Amino acid sequence: MTTAIPDKPLPFRTSWTQSFWDGTKRGEFLIQRCSNCDTPRFPPKPVCSNCWSTDCREVPAAGTGTVYTFTVQYRAGVPAFANDVPYAIVLVELDEGVRVMSDMVNCDAEQVHIGMPVKLVWDPPSEDLTMYKFEPA
Repeated sequence: MTTAIPDKPLPFRTSWTQSFWDGTKRGEFLIQRCSNCDTPRFPPKPVCSNCWSTDCREVPAAGTGTVYTFTVQYRAGVPAFANDVPYAIVLVELDEGVRVMSDMVNCDAEQVHIGMPVKLVWDPPSEDLTMYKFEPA
């Protein structure tokens, strides 16, 4: 008897995040910048945490940065990730000044370290969504 592994859960998209996900489909990683004080923000949200302005613009990020912190998963939290363990989940500080969490790929999980230079790579799990991940730069 074989047991099918369920699909991995996909992010929930909202009116605030839809333009971000549309950008990933085009190969752009968009961050918001406050139009009032220029503070960068990610994930997308309706209000600047610095000045409370609701005016913002979306700008493409270069997709490069360094590992701020990480954890290595040795056990899948849900069955969909069972074939991936061990894998590293990284919090990356992008060169633009925002921190972004995702998976590290194309690298042994044991080799990930704080300060490691990384870059974005794209992973389209479905036709209508493109996920971002990180790999060593």
